[in-house]
Amino acid sequence: MKKPIHCILFRGLSLHSIFFLLFMVNTFSQNSVIKGVVTTNTGEKLDAALVYLKDTNFKAFTGSNGEFALKGISSGSYHLVCDYLGYTTFETDITVNNSAPYHIDIMMQLDPHLLNVAVVIGHKEVNTVKRMPETEGTMIYAAKRNDVIQMDRQNSNTAQVMQRQIFSKVPGINLWEFDGSGNQISAGTRGLYPHRSIEMNVRQDNYVINSDLFGYPEAHYGPSMDAVAKIEIIRGSAALQYGPQFGGLINYIMREGDPDKKFSFRTQQTVGSEKLVSSFNAVGGTLGKLNYYASFNSRTSSGYRKNSAYNNYSAFASIGYKFSDKLTAKIEYSFLDYVDQLAGGLSDSMFNDNPYQNIRTRNYFQPHFDIPALLINLTLNANTSISLVSNYIYGQRNSVMFIQPPIVADAINPVTLQYANRQVDRDWYNSWSNEVRILRKYSFLKNTSALSLGLRYSDSTTRRAQRGTGTTGTDFDLSLTAPYLTDLHFKTINYAVYGENLFHLGTNFSLTP
Repeated sequence: MKKPIHCILFRGLSLHSIFFLLFMVNTFSQNSVIKGVVTTNTGEKLDAALVYLKDTNFKAFTGSNGEFALKGISSGSYHLVCDYLGYTTFETDITVNNSAPYHIDIMMQLDPHLLNVAVVIGHKEVNTVKRMPETEGTMIYAAKRNDVIQMDRQNSNTAQVMQRQIFSKVPGINLWEFDGSGNQISAGTRGLYPHRSIEMNVRQDNYVINSDLFGYPEAHYGPSMDAVAKIEIIRGSAALQYGPQFGGLINYIMREGDPDKKFSFRTQQTVGSEKLVSSFNAVGGTLGKLNYYASFNSRTSSGYRKNSAYNNYSAFASIGYKFSDKLTAKIEYSFLDYVDQLAGGLSDSMFNDNPYQNIRTRNYFQPHFDIPALLINLTLNANTSISLVSNYIYGQRNSVMFIQPPIVADAINPVTLQYANRQVDRDWYNSWSNEVRILRKYSFLKNTSALSLGLRYSDSTTRRAQRGTGTTGTDFDLSLTAPYLTDLHFKTINYAVYGENLFHLGTNFSLTP
């Protein structure tokens, strides 16, 4: 009697193979697929919508065509969920069996609690230097080569006033750090002499700070760089409206009190090589219509060469009041006093031998300045603005030095057992300046043009006393042992009228006579 064929097949299979076949049959008999499309109520197919079965590990994202598929689903009942940002969550109960794939189309509804979309567009400024607008306040800057150094964006050493870092991104500026102290900015343009910015019209908040604009226009006063918000620079003859210096304009715009705080405090303490100690402290804020700001900076160092120490003290204070939306006024006061010991010059051979050597131990230089100022701005209407700036300079420029060629050493006389007498030079400055300007915008050839007019009056007096015989001491001493050989008095009264018109002759073309 023959045996059934199925018994023969059973005997020909191993036990592992039997279990594998049973598993595959069971798998294909129980698993299914959930498919569908996710759209909005307007018919738009949603990409990257999340579809999942709650309390399971089954989930999938829709493709660009809105389709999704959940595979390997066992038969049974599930809670299907679909999420998409900005839309209400879709939820439904489904039942899956083995007979066929389960298909479902999901329509998402906008979330009624979602706020309207707000698009914010901005431009990040990566440059520390920008350009001035065509008009600002009562001034016209169109067609003028200008640069604005934004101090808060600067990566420069303001504690030591590293001017080559501060002005590094302004092309065409030539600088002279003649004593390495940073006590004064010496800048020039167009190849002109940079010493103490003598060829530049130097201003602070739009008023003159040159010692004597016509008599001796060196800028002995300079603000603390940590108190400066920005530096405006206008090149060449375009700046002649500010004064006779044809090198251009440097205008230090000082910081103001925080408009959103009643009181704020800033401090910066710096120490460095050559016994550098710099302390900057400032307070500011806004109380109703009153804005105030005050800063003080002290800086001392032994200098990078022997006998080149300095002590620098400067202060700035401002109080502004907004009388109305049209009228504002501000009072400012600036102070500077420092004593700079000068190590003296070297001949070429001495410099090549040792650039750090010096044979001057008793040379000193001292500026002292007090500068009060008044600023008034009046806006008559949207097209007419008037500004008034008035300031007074009370300053001194003093020096006591042993004046001889570098090859002559400043040494003790073996006969008198004393040093030689030094030379004392002194200047006193008293300068009063007033400027009033008006800017009027008007329509011309269907474009907005602008007319700027100004009047300037200044009264300056400089007394220069030089070649006085000083002491034989080694400290800073302006005492005399014999009178000055030169004693001069300079008086300058200046009236100046200024006019400029910006004509817009098209969208991208303007003319400014």
